[in-house]
Amino acid sequence: MKKLFLILLICILVTATKAQFVPQSLTFPGNGYYTWYNDAVDSNTVWVGVDNIQNHAGYSSYSNAIKTSDGGNTWQFFSIPDTGTVIISNVCALNANTCYYVEYNGKGNIWKTENGGLSWINKTITEYTGGWANFYHAISADTGVAGGDPNGGYWEIYLTTNGGNSWSRVPSSNIPPILVGEYGSSSAFSAIGNYVWFVSNKGRCYRSINKGLNWTFAQVTGTGNNYNVCFVDSLRGVFWQPYPVVKSNSTSYNTYFVTNDGGLTCTQQSLAARYYIRNFSRVPGVNGGMIISAYDNGGPTTTDILYTPDFFNTLTIIQTGLSSDGESCFYNNHSGWLSGDGNYNTSIYKFTGNLPVGVQKITGELSQMRVYPNPSSAEAILKVSSTSSASSGTIRIFDITGKEMETRNFLSSVPYIQLNAGNYSNGIYIIQMTGDDGVSSVCRWTVCHK
Repeated sequence: MKKLFLILLICILVTATKAQFVPQSLTFPGNGYYTWYNDAVDSNTVWVGVDNIQNHAGYSSYSNAIKTSDGGNTWQFFSIPDTGTVIISNVCALNANTCYYVEYNGKGNIWKTENGGLSWINKTITEYTGGWANFYHAISADTGVAGGDPNGGYWEIYLTTNGGNSWSRVPSSNIPPILVGEYGSSSAFSAIGNYVWFVSNKGRCYRSINKGLNWTFAQVTGTGNNYNVCFVDSLRGVFWQPYPVVKSNSTSYNTYFVTNDGGLTCTQQSLAARYYIRNFSRVPGVNGGMIISAYDNGGPTTTDILYTPDFFNTLTIIQTGLSSDGESCFYNNHSGWLSGDGNYNTSIYKFTGNLPVGVQKITGELSQMRVYPNPSSAEAILKVSSTSSASSGTIRIFDITGKEMETRNFLSSVPYIQLNAGNYSNGIYIIQMTGDDGVSSVCRWTVCHK
């Protein structure tokens, strides 16, 4: 059958309804508590990991999990029973009840709660002995990948198929040999379904496409610097050198490296010279959506927030003058969180409003997503067959302003989903399908009641 190909431009009104970050206090005992590691599991629930750095003089112990389940109206603090000088490296949340905190106290530890933070179990009693754990990525409720620095001559990476009850270390034969003095950084990784990336101080990006079992690497840039990484899907991502919290004079922190082939090759891009980049984070549900935070050293020492809805085809400043160290986490285009600056009154910021979905450029088969009939007045059928490697994913329906109207799960083995136009007013709607490989497709659906 002859295949037809389509380049589809779908424009959604670029009107963010008073999008802004609102500061909130988490009632810490004082200043110096940095909310660097945030993981949102829905529009109301976010787990927060905190490092205690008093006056930037060094880390002080802090072993508490922080959570809100009501969009930040109230916050709960839960003690994690780690001992010694505890430093949090990463937070991985599955839902309001289950969450992993990656910590270091002379060895790497991965603590897990399954009852909303009331009790915790260390899942790595023997793993990471004498080593540092940098991240945990939950592929599912049972399957996950834990990554750490080299230990015993090669990267210390573990896999689990039972939620951390047992681990198997990835053999050195499955990982490229390390360079002398090579190591990773806390939370310096990105993951989309079965794909996992992490970066090292030698300018390398390591990638696994099979849930952490086998790894390759690409040389992104020169050695000697700590880099971070963020991907929006299995192919498109960005690498950057975060400007340090302890600010120093430099002219190299406004550059970043963009890849469109999973990290195999990169091209260098730059923000305005006055910007010192802190962080990139993806906006789930926006095909190519990213939030960028950067210190503005062209004026007061504050943080500006920039947004691209289309993977750097366009870039817009959405807010300026924040007291933030730049780490952000978004659940969708109208729900997200931004770290504060270690001061009591600006512990964390909550995002309110709608980030515009923007202009989506989709290339693929004409038959990949279609609605029958279209326009619709009653029941309709959405064909969701996909040419990607996704086995499952989510379908989200937006109105023309970017407001999310409905979310459903799908399996690639079920090629059709029933829609009911009776639940919608007359108008144009955007249906977005995002697979578990991070690849998104969109189509337009018109509802017309006669």
